[in-house]
Amino acid sequence: MEEKKELRIVCRKGTEEYGESLESLCAGLPGVDASVWSERDYLDCKGTMTGAEYVLFLGEGIALQEEGHAIPPRWESHGMSYGWSGRRAAVAATERPLAGKKKIRAFLEYLQRSHPEITPEELETVAEENAMAWGESLKATVNPFAMVLDSMFRTPVSSAGTITALGRLQYKAVVTEFFRDALPEFLNSNVN
Repeated sequence: MEEKKELRIVCRKGTEEYGESLESLCAGLPGVDASVWSERDYLDCKGTMTGAEYVLFLGEGIALQEEGHAIPPRWESHGMSYGWSGRRAAVAATERPLAGKKKIRAFLEYLQRSHPEITPEELETVAEENAMAWGESLKATVNPFAMVLDSMFRTPVSSAGTITALGRLQYKAVVTEFFRDALPEFLNSNVN
């Protein structure tokens, strides 16, 4: 019988929703015991961990910085990235690479193509929350991503832990990408 792999999902303030989403996805995987931790919980318990745990840092927070070594990205796209080194992984998003309407439009079209879990209603909510100007309603038959205002250019997670609407879409997409395309390989890493 294969031993359960313990996955600790360490969430920077403001990313807990996405950590919980990943934890729910992992619940369906045999042999994986995932749990969501705050950065404070991780830092408080780090000294008592055995080293057999897999740790995923969600967002570029203080816990990741205190790890003391960089985790090289294995995938980057539209301001989203993930990577791992041994039993430590990082999943993050930043809106900085999405400067400009064409890049935001390309990102939104990528979401529409590659992430069916992101609904038209979510995109419409994002538009409303950020006062983005769309050429037509998302329910119209024309391309809904015709125009986007420059008000979108902010860091997706502020120091207060709030996430912009665009950042929420990035985190939702990158967590799905990591789960779908990288988690099995990460959990089969045997290097500490």
